[in-house]
Amino acid sequence: MLMEVEKDGPVPDAWDWRKKNVTGPAGDQADCGSCWAFSIAGMLEGQYAIKTGKLVEFSKSQLVECAKQCSGCDGCFFEPSIEYTHQAGLESEKDYPYKNANGEKFKCAYDKSKVKLFTGKDFLHFNGSETMKKILYKYGPLSVLLNSDLIHDYNGTPIRKNDETCSPYDLGHAVLLVGYGKQDNIPYWLVRNSWGPIGPDEGFFKIERGNNACGIEQIAGYATIDVV
Repeated sequence: MLMEVEKDGPVPDAWDWRKKNVTGPAGDQADCGSCWAFSIAGMLEGQYAIKTGKLVEFSKSQLVECAKQCSGCDGCFFEPSIEYTHQAGLESEKDYPYKNANGEKFKCAYDKSKVKLFTGKDFLHFNGSETMKKILYKYGPLSVLLNSDLIHDYNGTPIRKNDETCSPYDLGHAVLLVGYGKQDNIPYWLVRNSWGPIGPDEGFFKIERGNNACGIEQIAGYATIDVV
């Protein structure tokens, strides 16, 4: 992938997939530890929009309730969730709406006839600021992990690297990387969170790019899709 991106030449200084109608507004996981499902569903939303020209929100509750490889509201790694969507596919949010906000996991209500996509069998992962920037631009929004300790105080200014209060090794929160740019001479990543439309950027936030702030440049990836 990176060789293909390099062959295409330099990427823009700034990019925002929201402006291309490839990613929608921030969702709200509420009291369920389903950030992983919001991140994966958001990444697949981007892949689907790029491939079809249609922005469709995908089901988080299907992942929480039906992916036996995962632990529902107690979390999941990216790879098992992609293993599930490779086997079962994924329905839209409209057909299988989110119902785990109170932390409860209900009986799986999967309907194969409503599936809109299947993923490839692998979660393709990589790290490093320049690699992530190039692949984000060429291939679409990326699922990433980070330490969320500084997100609560986000005020519109990019969150800065601070290893003392936001360790790059405590990666407990999954989010969606949707763009990059520069503000007040600070290079930043543009990130979609899953805590509702809160804060000055309505559920999105900016975090310093290029020095692994809060561990955001350690694990990133995406999966290919086949549209049904």
